[in-house]
Amino acid sequence: MTETDKLRAALQRIDAWFAQHRPRYFKGLNPGATDAELEGLPAELRVLLSWHNGQSADFVGCFEEHWFLMNAAEIREAVAAMPGRYPFLDDDAGNFLCVNTAKTPAPIWAYYMDDTTAGMVAPSLTAWMCAFADDLEAGRYVEDPERGTLMRKHK
Repeated sequence: MTETDKLRAALQRIDAWFAQHRPRYFKGLNPGATDAELEGLPAELRVLLSWHNGQSADFVGCFEEHWFLMNAAEIREAVAAMPGRYPFLDDDAGNFLCVNTAKTPAPIWAYYMDDTTAGMVAPSLTAWMCAFADDLEAGRYVEDPERGTLMRKHK
């Protein structure tokens, strides 16, 4: 199975879990991006955004913990200020999880405005999404029904 196939499979698992366990959030996900919207983006991001092009701005709730799923236009705007880094999640406060294309394979790094150091959180977008799908299916997350946030359960 290729990395692209693994990513698509993980996204299908996330879709199924959201449809069953977070139907309000699932309905707040945008349809997939068009080919024109995907042009020039890294391959993994093209797969992600063809799945769902971010989440509706009208929906209150996070994709994972405090992170919002970005759309292609938001990613392009953020990339202008962060060359080589393609964010896919943001917290609405200037912090991002990014695909760092300066490295091969492109790892996922966290960038925080109040911290000059960045840290790797996953070896790739595929690895991050596969681990997220595994954690969802293992019951390691719970949704706050009032706020629509999806938080990792504390042990």
